[in-house]
Amino acid sequence: QTMAKIKIGLFASEPDSESNMKISKEAEKRGHTVTNIRPSDCLLHISPSENGHDSLYLNGKRVGKNDLDVVIARSGAGANNYSLAVLRHFANIGVP
Repeated sequence: QTMAKIKIGLFASEPDSESNMKISKEAEKRGHTVTNIRPSDCLLHISPSENGHDSLYLNGKRVGKNDLDVVIARSGAGANNYSLAVLRHFANIGVP
């Protein structure tokens, strides 16, 4: 039985840390793809109207719900309000 391939976003301020590298390596070994997402590489656009469309850009490219299946948050003590807003945006577009 084959397992579905998952598009994983690893949300961490230090994706090159030993623990984050291990997560990436193990996921890729199982055939999944991992995208490192640093909060500082994200641009969150909040619509001025209540029924407008918010959007998130990663390194200049818009990120939608079809780009990732899941986001693993590894911010730890470095989490701030902006990081939490980015994670909330992922949840709002249907990426757990």
